[in-house]
Amino acid sequence: MTSKHASIIVTADDAGCCTEIDSAIIELVRRRLITHVSAFVNYGRLSEVLDAIGSTAIVGLHLNVSSGRPLSHPSDVQSLVDEGGRFLSPTPQLAEEITPSLRRFLSNTVPAFSYPHLVTEFEAQNREFIKACGHSPPFVTVHHDLDRDSNLMLAIMNA
Repeated sequence: MTSKHASIIVTADDAGCCTEIDSAIIELVRRRLITHVSAFVNYGRLSEVLDAIGSTAIVGLHLNVSSGRPLSHPSDVQSLVDEGGRFLSPTPQLAEEITPSLRRFLSNTVPAFSYPHLVTEFEAQNREFIKACGHSPPFVTVHHDLDRDSNLMLAIMNA
């Protein structure tokens, strides 16, 4: 008789975003309360996170086209950025507006994303992950749950 055991994978995302989030994730990894970390590559902090967690957790790529700046030149990903070269962001100014703001962002902005621009930026983020980690990401997540859009999913699969 064989025994089947269920596995639970607990993933912390947004690693590499800021000191506060990184510190919390590093502490949770140290305590072995999370097994996987999904990390940004466009904030320039990935190496600090990798150094801190070592091989204690599995690190994947947290694709991002909605926070910060792209790795690609803004002119190469025009449909993803504002006039200042920053990603178009669903982040509201007031916490109580999170759900309506995100809903508006997803319904109004995501369809305007250009498929070639998404592929360009996802390829850049994938290359940066490989450069930092020495291997392809073992898993990929998408910031702000933007993977619900078919253009985004196609771009992820083709990047």
